[in-house]
Amino acid sequence: KVKSELAARVADGRPDDVATIVYTSGTTGPPKGVVQTHGNHIAALDSAAKTTSIAEGDVHLLFLPLAHSFARLESFIGVHRGLTTAFAEHIDKLRENLPEVRPHFICSVPRVFEKVYAGVLAKAEAGSPIKKKIFRWAVGVGREVSRLKQAGEPVPPLLASKYRIASKLVFSKMHAALGGRLRFAVSGGAPLSREIAEFFHAAGILILEGYGLTETCPVLTNNREDKFKFGSVGLPLPGVEIRIAADGEILGRGGNIAKGYFKKPEATAEAIDGDGWFHTGDIGFVDRDGFLVITDRKKDIIVTSGGKNIAPQPIENR
Repeated sequence: KVKSELAARVADGRPDDVATIVYTSGTTGPPKGVVQTHGNHIAALDSAAKTTSIAEGDVHLLFLPLAHSFARLESFIGVHRGLTTAFAEHIDKLRENLPEVRPHFICSVPRVFEKVYAGVLAKAEAGSPIKKKIFRWAVGVGREVSRLKQAGEPVPPLLASKYRIASKLVFSKMHAALGGRLRFAVSGGAPLSREIAEFFHAAGILILEGYGLTETCPVLTNNREDKFKFGSVGLPLPGVEIRIAADGEILGRGGNIAKGYFKKPEATAEAIDGDGWFHTGDIGFVDRDGFLVITDRKKDIIVTSGGKNIAPQPIENR
């Protein structure tokens, strides 16, 4: 009976049916319930599948909070692509869980990368003078290789051999701490500093920054393994259009744009115009290569590196 009821409900499901209501963390005042449909999620998943090398059987370690749209997308990718999803025991257990799970990719907010970066630098500084010298030399070699790769240029043989030595002496420890088979990492939810992205890339770990909001389920743009630019949030996903309004605001349109806000028709009309363009509230520009760069926030929002949006007005008023 349960099976037949489930089958009937699946058969009756339509893309426009409401899948979930996700509350924003008060980006522009009190939290609003974002009404996301099954069609929105499928559009986001289909777009994401076309822009990454994620394949059936890959392993990922999920440690973001599942109340957040970014974590939900990651968990849905697991089902959509046939992955092995490992759930971290706790954010504080990441150090143990990463080598246990050995993920092929991870999704994170910048705070985790910031902590790893600070830890590596602190460890290097605490080492002997010779260890410090080796570390600085390795990072210098890595940055040279990174610059060439960013420009799409070949790495000369002599530099490549230096890099192999640098990897063996220094970077291999970072790779081992992350499980040893990480192909790339995804960063979202807050701005990732270019300095951190370039440091990890010098060490042979590619962090791909993406951008979106709860209202976009939650992706609009991403950097790709074969097309990336540090300091940008990437290219529009297939099926997503990006436009910059006259005042510099970033607008997005596509199948992944949510229906609107739960029982808030005025707020919905303000955010999504008659032509289906969602007004993000972020300011930015598209560079000559088509990469989106975010420069500012239209409203006085504070985004912590943990990805939390804090509106200062309620605190100021109180």
